[in-house]
Amino acid sequence: MALKSWSVVGWQLDTDRDELLKLLESLRASGDDAETLQKHFGMGMEDLDNAWRAYVRRTH
Repeated sequence: MALKSWSVVGWQLDTDRDELLKLLESLRASGDDAETLQKHFGMGMEDLDNAWRAYVRRTH
């Protein structure tokens, strides 16, 4: 799981660093993961995971 977490964060840093930093600030303030992900990335956890998997398939 640690490797996947590292990879997901790396992907987010590569694709939208500024929004990732805003997301982390919002998570600290609100604690509502699902709503905060939707607000910052326009997708829920499952869609975000699918987008990451597509990125991994294209790049590795």
